Amino acid sequence: MKIHGIIIALSPAPENEKQIADLSWRLRGVLADVFAKPSLIHGPDVVLPVQSIGSMPFLVLQRRPLNEWQRLLKKTIDMTIGLIAVLVLLLPAVVVAVAIKMDSPGPILFRQPRLGFNNRQFMVFKFRSMYTDASDILSVKQTSRDDPRVTRVGKWLRKLSIDEIPQLLNVLRGEMSLVGPRPHALQTRVEGELLNDVTAEYIMRFHVKPGITGWAQVNGARGELRTTDDLRKRVSYDLEYIQNWSAWFDLKIMALTAIREIVSRNAF
Repeated sequence: MKIHGIIIALSPAPENEKQIADLSWRLRGVLADVFAKPSLIHGPDVVLPVQSIGSMPFLVLQRRPLNEWQRLLKKTIDMTIGLIAVLVLLLPAVVVAVAIKMDSPGPILFRQPRLGFNNRQFMVFKFRSMYTDASDILSVKQTSRDDPRVTRVGKWLRKLSIDEIPQLLNVLRGEMSLVGPRPHALQTRVEGELLNDVTAEYIMRFHVKPGITGWAQVNGARGELRTTDDLRKRVSYDLEYIQNWSAWFDLKIMALTAIREIVSRNAF
């Protein structure tokens, strides 16, 4: 069931504003517009947009980052460019698949559960770049530079970001977007903590579909997460992207990805 809006309508009480603040904080990860009755929030410094629902005005505490039209436009861009990319890259993908099979035994594709849009789990596709018996499905250990688990072919696949090509299938399946916050594996940790325990804003990344590339990646924030500051930096870029989304922004990030990130010192 999709929730489009949540209305906070508490009974009058002195502690209303504290309750409103607490509820707003707890609802930050919910993909829905959040409204409150004007009578619940007071003070001359309160500046919030107002929206009428029926004949009643409500204060807007939170908006979904993309409206229905914007989501349709983004999906159209994803499907159009994604399909063209699949057709163009089909022959090179076959060559890569043969190289993977000749280099080491195991499947061509690596599948791994990730969290995506609205905090829903999906299976991401990548070209297998590690030895099969060393693959870490839950990513308890992040891939590091000169990681011995990476195969000879896998080293180049990662260096050139070719291992990401199968994620075009995730885009065509509607699970990912060409551009968005990069999805992390379920058990990824930084300094011993799960990512959503490091920063409260992390959950807001799920307000849009995860992407093959993103604003954080083209700004150099990619590769292994070594410190909590690394994660906070990426989340900051992701939230900046979400708050400023436009079709031109997506096209700009795709262009920058081709220029800066296909061969990157941060990819391994």
